[in-house]
Amino acid sequence: MSSTYSLETDGTPWQAATLPVAMARHANLVIAGGIDEVALENAGRVQQAFHGWHPDLLSQTVVYADELPSGQLASGVGCFFSGGVDSFYSALTHADEVTHLIFVTGFDIEVTNKQLAFEALRGAHEAARAMGKELIAVTTNLRDLGDDVLDWGVHYHGAALAAVGLALAETLGRVIIPSSYHREDLYPWGSHPDLDRWWSSSRVRFEHDAVDVTRPDKVREIAKHQVSLDHLRVCWENKNNAFNCGRCEKCIRTMINLRSVDALRRCKTLPTEVDAAAVGRLRLTHGSRLFAEENLRELEQLENRDYALEAALRRAVETMPHQSRSASLKRRIKALLRP
Repeated sequence: MSSTYSLETDGTPWQAATLPVAMARHANLVIAGGIDEVALENAGRVQQAFHGWHPDLLSQTVVYADELPSGQLASGVGCFFSGGVDSFYSALTHADEVTHLIFVTGFDIEVTNKQLAFEALRGAHEAARAMGKELIAVTTNLRDLGDDVLDWGVHYHGAALAAVGLALAETLGRVIIPSSYHREDLYPWGSHPDLDRWWSSSRVRFEHDAVDVTRPDKVREIAKHQVSLDHLRVCWENKNNAFNCGRCEKCIRTMINLRSVDALRRCKTLPTEVDAAAVGRLRLTHGSRLFAEENLRELEQLENRDYALEAALRRAVETMPHQSRSASLKRRIKALLRP
């Protein structure tokens, strides 16, 4: 892991980075360099949450490490910032508190993709400058640690975020993690309000932000700020190395969000029209279906309704058979355990 800011040298960040992997491998964990005493105690609560959600995959383990005494909280307040809807919302609504935005290369953009990493980092720098914030740029291959035994979204990305935040303890005493889902749609996920806070140490406190705000409401808020429409980056497929491909589920989902609040034509990073035929062809997962249903409800409430777009989105939702959350998760766990 490298950064434009100083990184911690003790073992506290590495407990967060390796604990889910050790649980998946049913192995005890030995950490050199010592672990903050609060983080070491909280590791038990992290394990309880993970094991409770995924009992067949993640077993509780023992962490062996020297215990480091509690330290002081630094004055900085950080917010993880990918340039997406969730991170723009948290950064803008906490503008009076946030001092630093944290941009990570190696999570949704591979470290080896130099071109896209450069473009995304440049956009993050420009957005941070426009918002009057310092940008902390981090590059890491942490994602590789769990790729063979863990699902990035379901199990690991929250731990990776925590490892980065803990590594920045010299600068940041409080770190905001933008929420992924609304409270009513929560299910076991790598970043979760019942999990994120337990990654905290005596020197860094994590907050899961805005769990009571729907994605359409987040978009409605960020659309008031041109900086978000100038630099919005939501795509994770990045087809043909595009900043936003404009064709994947996440791009289309966000375009519908922006269209609903009459802001799509002002967004400089996405196509200005939504193709209803492309919407109807979407193949949704459990998580993306939740966002599609939110969007459908939003479209149905508009004064000037687009019935063709509504029908296309409804078709995409209905194409995916209704499944219980527990059944969906069991299938994912079974797939991960398959030799």
